[in-house]
Amino acid sequence: MTPVDAVHEFEFNKLWLDGAFRERAEVTDPAGRWRLLFPSISLTTDTLGPKTQFPNAYFTSELTFPGYTESGSRYAVSQLAVIVKDELDLEGDFESRWRESRGSEVQQVLAQSAGKATDIVRRFIDWVRTDGGQPSVGRFESREIRMTGSHVFDETGKKLNYGSGSMLTVDFTPGPTLDPETAVRYLERSVLAEGPRLSATIYADARHDYDVRRKVLFAAVALEIEIKGLLQDQAGPDQIALIELLLNHPRDFSMSAASLFHRPCIAVLGHSLKDDDPRLFRLIEQLFESRNRIAHRALVGLADTAELAAQVTAAGEAMSWCQQASEPRTGR
Repeated sequence: MTPVDAVHEFEFNKLWLDGAFRERAEVTDPAGRWRLLFPSISLTTDTLGPKTQFPNAYFTSELTFPGYTESGSRYAVSQLAVIVKDELDLEGDFESRWRESRGSEVQQVLAQSAGKATDIVRRFIDWVRTDGGQPSVGRFESREIRMTGSHVFDETGKKLNYGSGSMLTVDFTPGPTLDPETAVRYLERSVLAEGPRLSATIYADARHDYDVRRKVLFAAVALEIEIKGLLQDQAGPDQIALIELLLNHPRDFSMSAASLFHRPCIAVLGHSLKDDDPRLFRLIEQLFESRNRIAHRALVGLADTAELAAQVTAAGEAMSWCQQASEPRTGR
């Protein structure tokens, strides 16, 4: 048997990489079995402009959104490759066997790792979207819409080239980038089948969505999951039965979602969001009120777009408060 690399390519909307990846365009999990390879960018230019170069021949398909640079540092890519070591019987006339079997031997080798590679990439991208602060990565259902060209035509349908031409709009707004050390950490967790908290992934959807009403719905769901998980995780043996009763039958106790951030937190944690940050607590109350209005189509009196956006931001602050009030948790 001959050692081979099984390579699986994945495409997504843009992932911002730190400039350090120019020196090392790949990362490997601590066990040394799984590698992630990113496209790299060459700073050399020719008459056609900057050249996009790949670190090796593992990438076989062309990028739909090529990497690009900003101030010689951060750049974005839309592909990565997962590489895993495997073995293939290359003894004898392998080429003839390959033709006769129509590549079945190769397909079997690739199939052995394709499912695992897909799961790793999904979890890896979720870490980038949540902990890495890039919530739009991998969201095909709400893929980024970009202007790709603007032209002027006359009445006969002929394009006029005076001041008209193709344009590529690029968002250079400063934001988080993925550095090699963090990528290794995300890869290690992904290989171990460890993903971000459910609440964090839902809140990433809230941050990325362009419709503020959906932002509110996602943010409220994420925050409710977060606070209920906090209370369940931190409740003592003599409290857990009462907390479970409260969370499973909230109407019996006239307990709204926002109220969970006050008295139940005092009982379990010894302090509450309402006491720690009254301004934030009020925004959270407004978030759940807005959620109910949207969900029940009671839109009269719904806050304006700026206020709703502030409520969504407040949800993220409240989730951070929950994290600070709890022991580290990785799998909800």
